[in-house]
Amino acid sequence: MRRALAICIAALLLAGAASAEDYPLDEQPMYGGVDLKSGQVQPDKEILTACMKLTGGKMFSATVSDACMSLGFKAFFKGDYRRAMLFFNNGWALRQDNGSAHHGFALVLIERDKNDAEAEKMFQKAIASSIVTPGANMDYGRFLILHERYADAIPVLEAGMAKAEYGKEDFQFALFAVYEQLLQYPKACALAREAIGQLKDDRRQTVQ
Repeated sequence: MRRALAICIAALLLAGAASAEDYPLDEQPMYGGVDLKSGQVQPDKEILTACMKLTGGKMFSATVSDACMSLGFKAFFKGDYRRAMLFFNNGWALRQDNGSAHHGFALVLIERDKNDAEAEKMFQKAIASSIVTPGANMDYGRFLILHERYADAIPVLEAGMAKAEYGKEDFQFALFAVYEQLLQYPKACALAREAIGQLKDDRRQTVQ
């Protein structure tokens, strides 16, 4: 009986884990890899109109692409993965070197598809781009920490911290956690002190 129950539970879990290929092309990362000139996918007028409203009517591809990223992340954090992918894909089609699209794809692959292997490929594309926020490094770093790949997380987090104009303390706290796990306590404590020192007074009191 217990063995049969275990098999049923495993089957249900596997059935619930969809892959990106189970979705329409416009809900797959980079439209599932199809040639954009093939005619298999078309720009989504409703999505692009929403993005252009955010730009104040500016039509530059790079500006509209960035707006798509902003709305994509907003939809993602609301749990609307379908709409998030529509924004990420349309923004990526406008500017394929926009690393924020790959960052967004990675997050959806993790949360919607439970596909960490493909998500990591997207994270790597994201942080290799010159057009991406330090948030991609932070999320990839956290991803590596969750997978207990502490040594791999260090250069990712350090690169993000070097790019960050603000919020460096968030990277320092993440690195503190990494060095703590690696039993490098002097380094961990030094990072924690630096991070707390950069916090505003109200946040510093909360941490202490």
